[in-house]
Amino acid sequence: MGEINKLEVKVGDSLYMIQAEAGLDRLRQIGEIDSQKYDALKTAMPGYPSKRMAVLVAFQLAEELLQLQADYAQLLAEAETAHF
Repeated sequence: MGEINKLEVKVGDSLYMIQAEAGLDRLRQIGEIDSQKYDALKTAMPGYPSKRMAVLVAFQLAEELLQLQADYAQLLAEAETAHF
């Protein structure tokens, strides 16, 4: 097991401590992505409660993950049938 890194990130009006075996640069990226998505939704829906906004961010990220997994699976299938 590798070293656990910790980083405090701001999402909306709240601070969160995130920790993982990932490097600090990766943790910063994670915090930035989450914060950017939260801010974009907050701008689009300014009166929406913060906790519900966080759930919407999680749903967006899950959708992006599923799309990337589907794209990757398709690329693998195409690579298997390609004739080089």
